[in-house]
Amino acid sequence: MTVLQQTLGTFPARAFLAPFAGAFLILALLGLPGSAAAETPSSFIERLGGDAIGALENEELTAEQRMESFQAVLDAGFDIDGMGRFVLGRYWRTASQPERDEYMALFRERVILTFAARLGNFTGQDFKVIDSRPQSADVTVVESTLTLMPLPPIGVDWHVRGTEPDFKVVDVIVQGLSEIQTQRNSFSAAIQCSRDGLQALLAQLRQNPTATPVCSN
Repeated sequence: MTVLQQTLGTFPARAFLAPFAGAFLILALLGLPGSAAAETPSSFIERLGGDAIGALENEELTAEQRMESFQAVLDAGFDIDGMGRFVLGRYWRTASQPERDEYMALFRERVILTFAARLGNFTGQDFKVIDSRPQSADVTVVESTLTLMPLPPIGVDWHVRGTEPDFKVVDVIVQGLSEIQTQRNSFSAAIQCSRDGLQALLAQLRQNPTATPVCSN
């Protein structure tokens, strides 16, 4: 049984109301011509956050079904493969195919568990998209806040790449710290200082996918 399977049922089920495009619903009801609004990076993050939290809080689903639904949301909205390759850095190029396959499976589990733990404690009213700004030609930074009562809101920036309808999250900045850069530094340090290199990292991720890797001699 994986760590992901062992965590099923640990997330609270609370009522959640996802935002909807009311104006276009009214147009449809009136039978007036119109087309769905093109999704923007901000509305993509609003939908992604709503879908993710809603999946974890759906009382009509079993714990296992909630987690499966949450996984589907992240698989569709996150560039997990690209994030994983960036985090492993230069060690991706020298890894064997079996090592790459196992690493990506473990990294995916790490991402899912990490965000399930964070978002599982939030309600819809606690997740707010504030603003967005271009970072580069193909990346937009969407600013948001997440609130875990009774703590004050924390700032979360979502780096979104691509164009509608193929937006993907490529990084998450929590209170100024890049998730993928932080993990890249941590993974690289653990590989460099461990006698077994990448195999040492994989062994630690097998034992606990969300733990911070350490030197293993």
